[in-house]
Amino acid sequence: MGMIDSNKKTYFFVCPLGFEQIQHREILFWESKLGVSSKEIKVDKGGVEVVGSLNYLVIVPYLKTTTRVLMRVTEFKVRDFPKLYNKVKKFNWSSYLYKENVQIRISLKESRIIHSGKAEDSIRKGFEAWIKGNPRKKIKEETPEQKIHFMIKNDLCVVSIDLCGRDLYKRENKKQGAIAPIRENLASGLILWSLEKLSKNSDIDFIDPMCGSGTFILEAENLYKKSNRQNFSFHYIPLTRDYVEKKIFEEQAPFKSLLGIDKNNFFNESREETKNIRFINSDYSTAIKSIPQEGFIIFNPPYGKRIKINTSLKVYYKKILEELMQLSPIGLGLIIPEGTPLKSPSNDYERESIKFKNGGMKVDYVLFTKKL
Repeated sequence: MGMIDSNKKTYFFVCPLGFEQIQHREILFWESKLGVSSKEIKVDKGGVEVVGSLNYLVIVPYLKTTTRVLMRVTEFKVRDFPKLYNKVKKFNWSSYLYKENVQIRISLKESRIIHSGKAEDSIRKGFEAWIKGNPRKKIKEETPEQKIHFMIKNDLCVVSIDLCGRDLYKRENKKQGAIAPIRENLASGLILWSLEKLSKNSDIDFIDPMCGSGTFILEAENLYKKSNRQNFSFHYIPLTRDYVEKKIFEEQAPFKSLLGIDKNNFFNESREETKNIRFINSDYSTAIKSIPQEGFIIFNPPYGKRIKINTSLKVYYKKILEELMQLSPIGLGLIIPEGTPLKSPSNDYERESIKFKNGGMKVDYVLFTKKL
């Protein structure tokens, strides 16, 4: 097995497709704020690859667009199941395993090994044989699931260990779902991308006029805050557990107020209101007088699938835009089904967009920003 340089670790920060450049800029932002640096950094499909020291792990709890973070452990050539078993059995896992039961994830592409079930069986038996002679010490506290990723492409097997446990988009502060929600890391990515386009970057009134369970509002509130999750896998992996940063750094979010509006009663029992967050239980058009002028408006309206609408999407979105543009927002962003025609109702606004998938559906995030 090929050994990895202990002073130079390769990490892969996984993110939603289409969000790679957004995540790259977010990583660079936190490098600057936290005083760490990468030796190499490269944007790839589905994520960003970074080469850095173990100190680089300080970044992980701050990232909002990331789904998970993998650290490369080893790589080796393999063309058959017996060799796969032997490679796993003979590798020294002492620095990486804190559990005896591990989740095995396999990706096969252009390789002589084409049966994922048999590959997983060989890997699992290899782990069992190794652990039999190297039992793990029991940890008293509750620990996250340990996940090991095997990617076999062109007969080269790259082994990586998951540093997060539970996927990062699953936030600790989210207590309630909605009918047609947006995933948290998508919401944060869209907010970060929008902020790059707005004419101001501080003291912004943030408004979601169809907030559902409040994903956009909560992501905006916590945009630059460290995750309050305690159980990251890297807190327990023997190699990385001593690199947990105790200091908490918080950059001030650029929003002076956050307003969520929805006619459904998602927050009757568990509203996450703070001194900056306010929710109104109403239709946005009824509450429009309560919406600040010249703010940033962002929302995820119905697509006509799970939540039915009584007119064409083009007419429906056009009406919403016309009403909200009366507030002269510095920016207005909304998510619509891919290919839905949507022009700015005003010549004072420029239009930009990002394509991605939300809930398995191809969508466009369309952002209108006020011209200077």
